[in-house]
Amino acid sequence: MIEEFDRLTNRESPKVKALFWLLYLPLLVVVAAFAAANRHDMEINLDPLPFGLTAPVFAIVLSSILLGLIVGGLSAWFSGRQSRRNARKLRRHNALLETEIAALREKVDAQQLPVPGVQDSVIPTPATQQPRSLATSSHELAS
Repeated sequence: MIEEFDRLTNRESPKVKALFWLLYLPLLVVVAAFAAANRHDMEINLDPLPFGLTAPVFAIVLSSILLGLIVGGLSAWFSGRQSRRNARKLRRHNALLETEIAALREKVDAQQLPVPGVQDSVIPTPATQQPRSLATSSHELAS
């Protein structure tokens, strides 16, 4: 499943490149048209403070959007802190359990101890097992 996700999200894929341009080219055109239409200056006064700012309208609007994206991204990143911490803890625990399993398997192999619940006979695979209805009917025929 992970390989499928990696294959679909490969940035070098022609489909992904085409999708990128189909989505972002119209957005780029809209932003350029907005910037061209709103070139006049606008003054921003920070009332209690003794200074202000004069800038084109498009610069103020686009910088406000960018600032909002940055603040939202940081907020989302900080809110995922606990989940990332839990994931790190579970990865460490998983690695510990995997090494313990490997050590126990080596110990069992070295001692040639029988594993409980596993018989010495061949374990039938799903391909060699008969459906229950056939197995039942063969026993009924024999009796």
